[in-house]
Amino acid sequence: MLRIHFTRQTPERLHIAREPDAMWETLLSLHLLQDPNPDPLDGWRRRVGDLLTPRMRLLAEVAPPWGYSPDFLTPLAGPGSLDEGLDAVLSTPPARMRGELAIVQRQQAVSPAIRDLAAGGKDGLVPLTEAVREYAELALRPEWDNVAAAVESGLVLSDPAPGMPGRHPRLPAGLHHLARWRGSVLEIAYPYDREIRLAGRELRLIPSYFCRRHPIALRDPRLPPIVVYPVTPPQTPPGVKEREPGSRKALAKLLGSTRAAALEVIAGGCTTSELSERLGISNASASEHASVLRSAGLTYSNRTRNTVHHTATQLGRHLLHGSGVLL
Repeated sequence: MLRIHFTRQTPERLHIAREPDAMWETLLSLHLLQDPNPDPLDGWRRRVGDLLTPRMRLLAEVAPPWGYSPDFLTPLAGPGSLDEGLDAVLSTPPARMRGELAIVQRQQAVSPAIRDLAAGGKDGLVPLTEAVREYAELALRPEWDNVAAAVESGLVLSDPAPGMPGRHPRLPAGLHHLARWRGSVLEIAYPYDREIRLAGRELRLIPSYFCRRHPIALRDPRLPPIVVYPVTPPQTPPGVKEREPGSRKALAKLLGSTRAAALEVIAGGCTTSELSERLGISNASASEHASVLRSAGLTYSNRTRNTVHHTATQLGRHLLHGSGVLL
């Protein structure tokens, strides 16, 4: 759960963006492009995937479909403004770029080109932004009318009021089914527990055509508070069945029933304590299952302070998908 704290003392505002953000759509479309699960946009994925250049594939490596993607790739720019966003990326301080790329390198193996990018400082950002522009021209520009129309249709609620108890703003349709107000705290479904305290800052809700499964927030708490959410509830693609107990039998035979269940929970993103709670086992047992799955290359883990977050790798998701488990 993502918990966003408003306060009585400070009149924080909640701003609902009315247009898609080009940099977020670029990042999230890259995530979707690499996701092996069936999707209503499979035709788009085939068209774009067949035309990717080597430089675009390098960009995809910086933006993996699961886990962390660098925050500097999604600066707060004007809605629909790719040029403004790319200018902001080019102005990223080298130390910040190296730090965020280091997180990517800790969660997955990367090519020498990514390591060179981190070592290149500001000079390394030039080819990266050129790849973003090239990719956006191929993948986003032909689709932008659909992106804009989907976002517009999802903004069915009135302008927000101040986020105070008893005067809660109405949430857009795409977020309504994933969020609730609990006093002065806005709770949003999220892969793991996280707290954001606004402390006088404005919270921006940004709708996204390419966002899937759950909303997304920037990792660095020092950055402006932003939550990007899907404009429509996730849907089951045609011809794909919902999860059924029988579809897990083969996976359970391979991994064991508890470890197969652990992989499915981890695929949605969780902490060790959440894995323990979902499976009804001890923290020690949950940690052991996560460790075995990680050693097998099916999951990876990332520590934030005293909390370990687990996510499935592409191999792990392929295994789940092949067993009939829809993520």
